[in-house]
Amino acid sequence: MKKIFCLLFLAMSLIGVKGYSQHVLKAVILDEETQAPVPYATVHNELNYAISNDDGGFYIESTANPLTIECLGYETLKTSFTELKGKSKIYLKPKTFELEAITLTAGDPYTLMKKAAAKWYALSPHKERFFMRGLLRKNGEIEKLIDLTGKIEKNTLFSMEGLSTPKDNYRIELENARLASVNTSKKYYIKMMNFEGLLNSVASPWTPADKYSHTYSSGNDSLSAKLDFAFKDAKKKNEKGHYLLKKGQYTFDQLYLTFNNPDGQLMPFGPNLKTRTLKFEKRSDFALNEATGKYQLSKAYYYHKVEVVSKEGTDVFDLYYFYTAEPLPSEEPVTANVSAKMDMFQLKRAYNPEFWEHTDILLLTDEMRAFIDKVNSSKEPRSISNFK
Repeated sequence: MKKIFCLLFLAMSLIGVKGYSQHVLKAVILDEETQAPVPYATVHNELNYAISNDDGGFYIESTANPLTIECLGYETLKTSFTELKGKSKIYLKPKTFELEAITLTAGDPYTLMKKAAAKWYALSPHKERFFMRGLLRKNGEIEKLIDLTGKIEKNTLFSMEGLSTPKDNYRIELENARLASVNTSKKYYIKMMNFEGLLNSVASPWTPADKYSHTYSSGNDSLSAKLDFAFKDAKKKNEKGHYLLKKGQYTFDQLYLTFNNPDGQLMPFGPNLKTRTLKFEKRSDFALNEATGKYQLSKAYYYHKVEVVSKEGTDVFDLYYFYTAEPLPSEEPVTANVSAKMDMFQLKRAYNPEFWEHTDILLLTDEMRAFIDKVNSSKEPRSISNFK
């Protein structure tokens, strides 16, 4: 009998649909200094928007000429279709931060950030329209791919002192799904994360001062700042990251956290199975809902690398999630039709070719397209796909 276990993992500002338009742009966004792709940057104007994929690639159409390209941690680029015509590469300049001499006291930046969270973040019921992508690789090869869209109602964004996350915090109305998978193991099955576990993980922003050190630095403009953190006992837990802050207000636009564990101990997981986490990483972006004056989760990336040792040998799994959302008005109905506690790969809907054909918010990479073609042409009974 196969052993089933979960990889606790993750991984739109605006949800858009492609339409007929005058201006068209397909390009790759790169870091100006490193030349590396910039994933999950937002490309938008007042009418349309898109998000760059893992390769930095995006596609956008619009009848409006102006374009804004932005990604937290980079300088915002104000440009236009006209200026970018014929360009296949677009470069973003990283922001720089300088250390400031600050003595951590009762009014230190982390304490001020916690106080700001109680005032500025959506700790009461709120709604969003979302796009979510999940991807599982085994030894570098894709095994599962899923895209989901719909609406979600959250009772609270995250827990904090005096406010716990309700047992049933999420109500989800799934509208569209496309998926493809193949299971190459005969001994075990990798279970995808559920919405509840994913959103609880990426939304949780806390790094308590008794366990983490914090270092404040000022941005190269008058508005931004950065608060780096690291686990105090690095031998016990090699975990670090940062918050990107609004200077003076101490609200955080981004949380980034990474945990490396290459020498971690293998732990038994039932008979004949051992596992260990090799790496964990998450990035959560928060944006102000102008209608409510509260910050909500706008984009999140989650990555979990796990080693599995079985009778079949040693395998390494990489699990990714990307979530993006835009606020919905409070009167927008959300009719729950799936469970937030269910494996995302079990949240099936009929494939809607018209919807997916006209949706380019997050492009499929060439690797993903090749995987879909492979699954669709396979006669292997453990292969599943609803892509047409």
